[in-house]
Amino acid sequence: MKEYAEVDRAQWMSIQEARVKIIPAQMELITELAALMHCATDQ
Repeated sequence: MKEYAEVDRAQWMSIQEARVKIIPAQMELITELAALMHCATDQ
């Protein structure tokens, strides 16, 4: 059985808000998702 890190909280937010709240190591994830969703990627 695979184990996954515990998730403490989930929340819907805009791409811009996510960029403010996400840890720097995960910024590329937000950028890639925004590109896939054809969202504005202004930083």
